Amino acid sequence: MRSGHLAMFCVVFRRWLIDEIGLPDERFGLGTFEDDDFCRRASFRSCTLICDEDVFVHHFGRGTTRTWKDREYLRLFEHNRRLFERKWGVRWRPARLRM
Repeated sequence: MRSGHLAMFCVVFRRWLIDEIGLPDERFGLGTFEDDDFCRRASFRSCTLICDEDVFVHHFGRGTTRTWKDREYLRLFEHNRRLFERKWGVRWRPARLRM
């Protein structure tokens, strides 16, 4: 299924993509929105983002920020959301869940 963005905890791409668009943007710090930004840059280079729905990956989530209180995590999330929106001049929308 074609997708607007992919969660970077489980992606596959060729090395030339990094050479072409660069590494994930370090301004996003410990996480959140670096994957949205990376996918947006890839899309602008005419890359097709595909989600293989025949694969199951169990992602425990928040591995880096697991010990943070919700308030700390939300502060990072909101900071990075604003950074993403300023960088791209768009309003961020969460990915649609598929069941």
